[in-house]
Amino acid sequence: MTIERSSYEFIETDLLEPTEKIVAVSQGKKTQKWISNDRQTSAPRIDVPSTYDLSVVIPTRNEQENIRPLLAALQHALDPLCVEIIFVDDSDDDTPEIIVDVAEAMSSSRFHIHLEHRLTGAARSGGLATAVVWGMNKAQAHYVGVIDADLQHPPEQLRMFYEQANAHDVDLALASRYIPGGSYQGLDGIGRRFISIGMKWTARLLFPEQLWSISDPLGGFFLLRRSLLTGVSLRPIGYKILLEILLRCQWREVLEIPYHFRARVHGQSKANMKQGLLALQHMVRLLVEVPSAGRIWKISLLILLNIVVTFMSFLLPTFFPASGSNLLIIIFALMAGLDFFLFNRFIFPSFIGPSAFIVQQIEDAHAPAKDLIQPVDAEAPTQAIEVAENTDVSPSSSKTSENIYTSTATEERDNLVQVAEIPETEVPLAQTEQSAVSGPKEHVSVLRKKSFFGMIRLKPRKQFFKKLEAIVALLAMLLAVAWISYTIPGVLLVLAVLCIGAAIIFTKDVQRDHMVVMLLAIAVGVTSVDYLSWRFVVTNWPGWWISVPLLFAETLGAIHAFGFQITIWPWSPPKIERGDDPTRHPIFIFIPTVNEGVSILRPTLEGAIAARDKYLTQYPHSKVTIVVCNDGRVAHAEHWEEIDMLAKGLGVCCVTRTVGGGAKAGNIENARQELQATNDAFLVIFDADQIARPDFLLKTIPPFRDPRMGWVQTGQYYANLDNPASRWADDQQSLFYNLLCPGKAALNSAFICGTNVVIRAAALDEIGGLPQDSVTEDFAASIALHPTWRSLYLTDILATGLGPLDVPSYLKQQSRWALGTLSVFRSHWRDILLPQKHGLKTAQRFQYFLACTHYLCGLRDLIYLISPILFIFTGIPAVRGSTLIEFLLHFIPYCVLSFTALWYSSRGITGLRGIIIGFGSFPVLIGSLVSVILKRKIGFAVTAKRRDGKRSLNYLLVYCCLFLLCIVCLFWATQVKSHEQTSLFISVLWVIYSMLMLASFLWLNYLDIRFHAATLRSGTTSETVANQQYPTKLLHRPRGLTPVWNLGLAALVAYPILISSSLPMFTGEASSPFVLAQEKRAAPYIGVSLPVQLLKGWSPILERDLGTQFAIVGRTQDIHDQFDTAWANELATQHARPWITLQFGVFGPKQKPPLDANLPAVINGLHDQRIRAWADAIRDYGKPVYITIFLHADRNWSLSSGVANGGIPQDVSAAWLHVQSVFRQAGAHNVAWVWAPADPLHDQVYAPPVAAIDAVLQSFINYPGTKWGEPATVLRNLTLRYPKKAIIVEASASGPASQKAAWLTGLGQAINEFPQVYALLYHEGGPELNASKTQMKRWSLTSDSASLAAMQKIVLDLRRKNTSS
Repeated sequence: MTIERSSYEFIETDLLEPTEKIVAVSQGKKTQKWISNDRQTSAPRIDVPSTYDLSVVIPTRNEQENIRPLLAALQHALDPLCVEIIFVDDSDDDTPEIIVDVAEAMSSSRFHIHLEHRLTGAARSGGLATAVVWGMNKAQAHYVGVIDADLQHPPEQLRMFYEQANAHDVDLALASRYIPGGSYQGLDGIGRRFISIGMKWTARLLFPEQLWSISDPLGGFFLLRRSLLTGVSLRPIGYKILLEILLRCQWREVLEIPYHFRARVHGQSKANMKQGLLALQHMVRLLVEVPSAGRIWKISLLILLNIVVTFMSFLLPTFFPASGSNLLIIIFALMAGLDFFLFNRFIFPSFIGPSAFIVQQIEDAHAPAKDLIQPVDAEAPTQAIEVAENTDVSPSSSKTSENIYTSTATEERDNLVQVAEIPETEVPLAQTEQSAVSGPKEHVSVLRKKSFFGMIRLKPRKQFFKKLEAIVALLAMLLAVAWISYTIPGVLLVLAVLCIGAAIIFTKDVQRDHMVVMLLAIAVGVTSVDYLSWRFVVTNWPGWWISVPLLFAETLGAIHAFGFQITIWPWSPPKIERGDDPTRHPIFIFIPTVNEGVSILRPTLEGAIAARDKYLTQYPHSKVTIVVCNDGRVAHAEHWEEIDMLAKGLGVCCVTRTVGGGAKAGNIENARQELQATNDAFLVIFDADQIARPDFLLKTIPPFRDPRMGWVQTGQYYANLDNPASRWADDQQSLFYNLLCPGKAALNSAFICGTNVVIRAAALDEIGGLPQDSVTEDFAASIALHPTWRSLYLTDILATGLGPLDVPSYLKQQSRWALGTLSVFRSHWRDILLPQKHGLKTAQRFQYFLACTHYLCGLRDLIYLISPILFIFTGIPAVRGSTLIEFLLHFIPYCVLSFTALWYSSRGITGLRGIIIGFGSFPVLIGSLVSVILKRKIGFAVTAKRRDGKRSLNYLLVYCCLFLLCIVCLFWATQVKSHEQTSLFISVLWVIYSMLMLASFLWLNYLDIRFHAATLRSGTTSETVANQQYPTKLLHRPRGLTPVWNLGLAALVAYPILISSSLPMFTGEASSPFVLAQEKRAAPYIGVSLPVQLLKGWSPILERDLGTQFAIVGRTQDIHDQFDTAWANELATQHARPWITLQFGVFGPKQKPPLDANLPAVINGLHDQRIRAWADAIRDYGKPVYITIFLHADRNWSLSSGVANGGIPQDVSAAWLHVQSVFRQAGAHNVAWVWAPADPLHDQVYAPPVAAIDAVLQSFINYPGTKWGEPATVLRNLTLRYPKKAIIVEASASGPASQKAAWLTGLGQAINEFPQVYALLYHEGGPELNASKTQMKRWSLTSDSASLAAMQKIVLDLRRKNTSS
């Protein structure tokens, strides 16, 4: 037995440094020995073993009476294990001396006692918990037990802890007082029991994710795997070291074992109120420092904070009506930054750790710690030495590294220290890499009861709290997107998301290339949402036959653009589980053939033989059978017998069918059943032209060690790249196989692609073999298999084949794939779209939906091509209510970011050729779609591998016709004048783009025809054999774009977000709202409306005659005019407001209204550019403006009539709302909208929604010789029709002076009677369009003195009323 004794002072770094010291070893130098002559402890020199079975840490303080029985019990219980006992002593009595004396008396080569005595003062800071940490730092065994010295923990149970932890390979074995078989009777008194139970429940409720299933998380009796502490900084307070370990360490499985907490026999308990307060302080520290600790409460507090701020933000417009919208943006930006800071700093922070691949390998190879940590060199035994007090040793005497720690005397200088010489060893890679991962495992344990000893095993598994976090995160994301979309539309939305995305991504330890991909993916997703939401708003629903198909096409395109980003997102690589040895399973290589011929099939068989031989060289115990599945006989192919002869000559099996059916799938299934390739077999499928590389089996078979691995897919690459059609098609294939398939595999969504694949036969057996009712049997099988089986995609180029010989072959291939995939979608749409209990996962559903709808891109491209042509010819736009600037603000970010993301992720892999050849397939894709809809039966057709001399060019007719149609369309666009210019400009650009795509595809056909002719002249009929070297296009990004520039750009563009809710450099500041209901007035305003002839100079004359100042001055203007800002500013200097009646044109000859003045033209956006110009000017004016549009729309004499000139009553409301939307989008909120029908009492079928009306105009136009209306009666009825709306009265009369004066007197009395009247205006000049001076004089107030006096009295009465109030 060796006794080691040391004492030391507290050094802060002892607790702050990671406890990976426990695996510390010397890195090249032996620790220097110090011998103190004045203080020396003699001990028998007994060899200490190089490794221990168990280390036991015992913290002690004044436990002199308990040491002897404790050590005796431990020695008896742990015999014959090799054990080290580490006492960490804080005693002030004779406890250390007793430990030495007892240890000398219990000498044993398998019982090693080490004493660490901490001196009074700072060394004892932290109490029992820091003592345990120090002891665990010194421990060397694979498992470390912790037990108190007061004998309340039964020592004999420690042996069972060790045995059960080893047997069940758990990280922690905990003694529990609160599960069946345990008790807490040793707790003194009811008070202490109450506190113990209360503290336990406090911890469990505060940290439910980690502790809810642990019954005794505050105990001090436990055993843990030593490697569990690697890479973790323990900072405990008080006594609750187990709580620290459970929350900071990444444990996987815990075993709870019941025990009886005994009563103390000797000494006094150290538990008191101070220790309880320290425990609470400890919990608070863990809550703050450990991200996963109490995460559910942190998320809840963050959500509550956002809810409070959101509700408070709703009050901003009330207190700050002018700047409320800007303040909302500032608050949003600040809260977004705060949210993501708190989220990434305290809830889900990242760590700098090993790569995902290394972590995967660690998890795959997860084994007990005894297998991860190499034993200490037996030739360098640990020796006991003594160190003199006050001996200082330079830190340079030993070295430290990231993974290896060397003990030095620096930690313990100025004290008498007993130092053990530690031999040099190496920490295995798995343990070293794992040490970089810190923090508890982010999932919750569930209980699983065992029959032995009443123990309870806690095994990690996703449960309630994990799901709750995911749900909360999803809801938070949806709310954030909705809030951003509502608050910051267009370009600012993109900038905001880029800033927020950068804030998230740059806190993560990801590769530079991944950072850019993630940022672009976030931006594309948000711009897609922004653009589509805007498109739905501005869609021209009345012209649905143009607008709806285009909206469908754009929606489909946006979904696929966003789906592309989701697929290529840098997901973690799939984890391969460990199971049985896959090399012991039989392998069948199936090569189906129909009419390819010997020249094509021979290289394929030779490649398969080479792959087989190389595999058997490394795994000679395995069995590989190559099978040719010959369908030539049933297909009546020429020379089909030659295939049998070829197989026989090469020594491979050949199965020739005599009964057809099921196409390729039926051919393979026939051979599979005949050869009994079922159950534990692996099936390798190659098309007849696919030549395997020699290492194909060596790379595809090992992943099947995962017992749930259903299939391993590899890429399909074309080697005959001298062929233009194959070269362009390979660009399209590369995008799928090199970029999309790895992403699909990460989501367990990589489907079977028909060739170059290995499938587990047992998986096919479950679904009855390959489906034989589809021409894409591979895709249909994948949907059936994926709910229960896993898939993997390997990016290595393990086989190459032949691409399409020419463009017609390519189109035929695309048609077959589209027909099969769309047919599968028709038959399996429930499996893909509808949730099922044991069906596809969400990510798999989305990937299959993208794959199925991909072939709708033919319909999408045709709609893109036809829609602008239809608008140019018909004048019916797909979009209304939008200006060019607004369109660009939404479309340009979406378009540019989508193409940028595509370019960045696919650079070096594919290019424009792949996009062009995909576009050119739209006619055959539409044909396949029609066949699926009509349920036509189309047989399986193999892509041709031989050329024939004849070739039809009829398929090019559709492309040439469309190209000529585009030319005609462009010519027509130069002739039309009545179309909305914004839509016309966009349509012309899109037609030009379509022409470029069509011309590029026709150029490919030209190259293909020329190559075809040259090949025929050379006499070649078969395509080049696919054994050429394929130019690798595998995705390899040594580094991405420099993220510093992205971060700097994000910071730069964040500035506008913080200062405004719009783009002032483009659109100007939004105007302050003008709300009539908020105006405080005692009497109606007095105003005048004037014809253009009297506009200048007449208003001051009337004001002088009436003895008042007009508050409102009205005029009529055409939409083609401009807002007269100078006139409006002049009115503002006189404290007057402008009222404009806006007309959409002028009457032509014979008072005929122009066609573009009708309501449908307004609804379809024909005048949007001019409306936007008015809105911008009025917004920039900034002061209140009254506007009337569609004057007298309920009568046939109106320019924009709801009963004439192509309008219907319902059009009035639609056009009204459309004009308002343009003003609203421009930020022109300083407008009061005055609804002015000829008969407002009976306008129900014409009127806009009441909420869209600020005031109603009642016109009294009294012609001579007619019956004049009774003002009081009319106003009474109008207040009943519009009880909550302001009423503006406009009057004008021509007739005898007495009649005119009397009627004006009655009008004044009626206005005083109804407080709802907002203003009274007299219309000077009369109703005639081009009135003469004589006519205007008859309608004027100054036509006679009686009328003028009557109006003067009205003004005087209103002034008195205003003064008295």
